Amino acid sequence: MIYKRGFQQLHGPIFENISTEILQSKSPSGDLPLFTKWGKWWHKEEEIDIVALNENTGDILFCECKWQNKKTDRSVMED
Repeated sequence: MIYKRGFQQLHGPIFENISTEILQSKSPSGDLPLFTKWGKWWHKEEEIDIVALNENTGDILFCECKWQNKKTDRSVMED
């Protein structure tokens, strides 16, 4: 059982990395604005998984990545 819990926790960061790579590939193709900086945002206990910024236009993208075995609803976005 411990392995299963640890295994699930490992998937979160991997999922965030894959999500970032997918979004980065969409940026130069024109599917998303062209972002010049990519990263995360942290403040105390709060985190935004993916933050992208276009330094020239001021466009910014905030993404929350969830790796779990249940549906995520609008309340996650509102939080």
